[in-house]
Amino acid sequence: MAVAVLPEEKTQLREMTLPQAILYGTIFVLVGAWAVYFGIPFVWETYLAPSLGLNPLYSNGLRLAVMAVAAMGLLVWGTRSLPDLPGERSGIFLGIVGVLLTFFAVLLAGYLADGLCTWLGLTPMIGIPIPILVAFLCIRYLWRGLHSERAHKTLRMLDEQGWFHRGTFKKGQGLRVRRLTMLGIIVVVACGIYIFGFKRSYTIGHDWVVPMPFLANYEILLVRVPGFTLSVLTVLLTLWFVYRLVNYPRFADFLIATEAEMNKVSWASAKHLKRDTIVVLVTTLLLTLFLWFMDIIWAQLLIWLGVIRLTA
Repeated sequence: MAVAVLPEEKTQLREMTLPQAILYGTIFVLVGAWAVYFGIPFVWETYLAPSLGLNPLYSNGLRLAVMAVAAMGLLVWGTRSLPDLPGERSGIFLGIVGVLLTFFAVLLAGYLADGLCTWLGLTPMIGIPIPILVAFLCIRYLWRGLHSERAHKTLRMLDEQGWFHRGTFKKGQGLRVRRLTMLGIIVVVACGIYIFGFKRSYTIGHDWVVPMPFLANYEILLVRVPGFTLSVLTVLLTLWFVYRLVNYPRFADFLIATEAEMNKVSWASAKHLKRDTIVVLVTTLLLTLFLWFMDIIWAQLLIWLGVIRLTA
């Protein structure tokens, strides 16, 4: 009898525990995002662009294409290499959020320690242990949280709700209401992008950089081309959010029930609609004229009785 045997490396990945899989996925996503967002542009602008000698417009377009292909390749590779445990995808998402919050907490602690040392007249390097301690405490808290049963239940619950999966809930039901809901949210977000992007609220200036604590001559690059980056990121997050929102079980059931009730409504024909519209408009006009006429009569009567006196 033939027995299928997985490769040794893939078998080891499939035997990972949930905390190990979350750690592996978080590191993979962060390193991949850094390579695509910072690594490729650096290599392109430093080595490839000068040698190719292309027009800046063509060069930027080709660089974006390379970044998109690299991102898709890393996404497919990561999806196939991870063990896909219950709660793993939501854990990776929360792990990325935790790492980013830890980074900013360490950065803030570094600024506070640097400022405190400067205020006390001490060498700034003396305050380096403070951000290191903050980083250690944050990482320890995150790692211990990954091993708690309560965290595992929460992650499994988020995965069961489908926020990090591609599947659809009750496919084929409530399609019109779902599509209109998605379209409404997308239009609102598109208006926001137009206001904040084209009106140049956050696109003014160059890349977003912050100085490193304890090293005043060095800077940390946070966001490249903030206007374009934030707009693209907002579009991608919105598309994914609206897609998952209309497939969230409770909300999807509500939309399906709404469409079912709307199908029971007897809609008027075009002829009746025109006739009823004319009746409403004529009635409104007649009421307006009547109220205007009564206002004039009462005003003149009260003036004649001396209740109302007009001043020059």
